[in-house]
Amino acid sequence: MFDLHIHSRFSFDGHDSVGGLCDRALGLGLSGLAITDHIDQVTAPELFPEFTPDKLALTAKNSNAAISKAQKEYDGRLEVLRGTELGQALHNQALSEFLLATYDYDFVLGSIHNLRATEDFYFISYSSSEQAHALLHEYFEELYAIVEWGQFDSLAHLTYPLRYMVGRDKIPVDLALFADCTDAILALLAKKGKALEINCSGLRQELGDTLPGEGFVRRFRELGGERITLGSDAHRVPDLGFGLARGMETARRCGFDSLTIFRRRKAYQVPFGEWTGEAWRTP
Repeated sequence: MFDLHIHSRFSFDGHDSVGGLCDRALGLGLSGLAITDHIDQVTAPELFPEFTPDKLALTAKNSNAAISKAQKEYDGRLEVLRGTELGQALHNQALSEFLLATYDYDFVLGSIHNLRATEDFYFISYSSSEQAHALLHEYFEELYAIVEWGQFDSLAHLTYPLRYMVGRDKIPVDLALFADCTDAILALLAKKGKALEINCSGLRQELGDTLPGEGFVRRFRELGGERITLGSDAHRVPDLGFGLARGMETARRCGFDSLTIFRRRKAYQVPFGEWTGEAWRTP
């Protein structure tokens, strides 16, 4: 099995080396992993000094060099995929597309962590449902634009803001209010042949659920979605692989019979029965 959402120390919020992450994957019995370090584009550099174009280019260079080294070191023991998480790609579309053309990625996650000229959802303090709903409206509109752009393989953590709105700040959120928006996103993903990520990070956080939850995964299937990827979204060695078994069972209950991995941006479907290893017995 593969964990397709992992951050090394080259992500601004990552902590551990690529080698340390690979050793953990071997210990869990994984078949492979994707190192998907953050490349987060911004429209307000004063809020994100770590995300200037020069620093992002250096992050991409360092991450790719470490991945190349790991591919040689672990060859024959663990498949190390060259990945990235492109956050807010349209906030600097030219740089996003330059980096995609520069590196021979296997796998690209598309995501949004912050709105234009706004801090990451992590840094916002939520005080009311009205505030949360207003931000979610903008978030889903931007997410639809990312899917229209489409230069990624899997859409990461569709319901990302819920980590902090619901999980941390305990604000009631009615996602039914956004059914038209989320259906449009999921239908367009399916039409374009993109994957939806089941992000397992919420299972080890206060939210206590995957991102997105089972209802969205089932709806994706109903709208013609065929590809699911799994990721722990680990930023530390101990979190790698966490919750992947739960994520697979969610996909199974929603009508999927396989998971998707990507090599050189090409999708490969792997039936559930072919996944083995200790990772399926993690929480």
